[in-house]
Amino acid sequence: MAAWWTIRYWRLTYARLQQREHVALRLWPFLPLAQRTVDDVEPLRVLNRMVRRLEAGDESFADDAAAQQLWQQARTDNDVQQAAGALRTLRLQLDQDSVAAGLQVAPFARAERKRLQKIMLADDVKDGLSEWLHAPVLLPMLSVLFLLSGWVYNAIFLGRFGVEVGRYFGLSDYLAASIDGLISAALAVLLTFAMQWLIRNRTRLQALQQQLGIGWINILYTLLIFVAATLFILLIPEAIDGGPEVRRLTLTYLIVLAVPLLLLQAVSGLSRRPSRDNLLASFLVIYGAVIWFSAETHVLKSQRPTALRAEIVFANAPDAPRQWRVLSGNSLYLFLLDDNSDVVVVPLQQVLSVRYRKPTGAGVNDAKIAVGAEPEQQNLPVGQEAANSKAGERDGGNSPVPESPEEKSKSAAATP
Repeated sequence: MAAWWTIRYWRLTYARLQQREHVALRLWPFLPLAQRTVDDVEPLRVLNRMVRRLEAGDESFADDAAAQQLWQQARTDNDVQQAAGALRTLRLQLDQDSVAAGLQVAPFARAERKRLQKIMLADDVKDGLSEWLHAPVLLPMLSVLFLLSGWVYNAIFLGRFGVEVGRYFGLSDYLAASIDGLISAALAVLLTFAMQWLIRNRTRLQALQQQLGIGWINILYTLLIFVAATLFILLIPEAIDGGPEVRRLTLTYLIVLAVPLLLLQAVSGLSRRPSRDNLLASFLVIYGAVIWFSAETHVLKSQRPTALRAEIVFANAPDAPRQWRVLSGNSLYLFLLDDNSDVVVVPLQQVLSVRYRKPTGAGVNDAKIAVGAEPEQQNLPVGQEAANSKAGERDGGNSPVPESPEEKSKSAAATP
């Protein structure tokens, strides 16, 4: 065996891996048409077993009926014989066998490789996506994810402020939150399905390459893409608007997205149905990453001093409106953030109106919202503290109004 630290070892290893793919692609057209158009890993495993045994010089396939039957059809093809002979020669040279010491092996030309890959990609997968897109399977799964996304989004967003969503949210609130995030979810769905439809046949090719031991090349290419995107964000700060916090969040998003996708490529050869399973796994990764990124972006926007503020009128003090930053809200509670970044959860029954004040040019654009209307008409987010809720129930909705930061400072100054 050639020493692993030498250039010759790695050159021969790379040539042998490419020659394995060459032999498999030469054998592919001899598979029955039904096996070439099905989303099943078993034909790929048959090719892998044949390539490994041909590499070892074994053409009997005595204990493998599927491989033996395929070899009976392919053995008369000169191109198949030449590719198998070149693979055996490379293995012997890598083992430093004197028999193959002076033999020259023509490299697997890039153009020939592309041509053979196109032949394999032309055999369209017939049931890979159609099985998974079957309505009785797809609709229940999307419904569960739709409900789950509302909980995940609020758990990430409000959890960053120390709020336990389980104490203030009901099923209807999660539904409303899911509807609010429908655009992000729909974007993830469309992106995933479009991508998987375009590469549905290439996914099977990648699964074959993984079986043959050359899948690391695809993983390396994917890794280089993410590294290039990371360097672009680091070296060109203007490409990401919003300051260093948004850049850090974008970099974290790339890592969150890259790690699962790289793992999916690494285990693609183990999947029973490569196209379908890769579609499902990629969808879950992209869907979760989009929800996480949306929630974290909302957190950054809410923490900024320039965040949108609201003038809120409480039931116990109708003549004393106070300014707060509104984090979120649901059918029962309103989540507010003061200037000290403290979260106050208030029952909606204590709120009369909310007036949003957003600077636009030289003037101010006010949008007043009556809290007595339905929450969907208010476009308010969600929330409330359990103690405040109980106090509101005891006092018939007349519980004390939360003190603003200005009143806290005045009370402290007046205290002897």
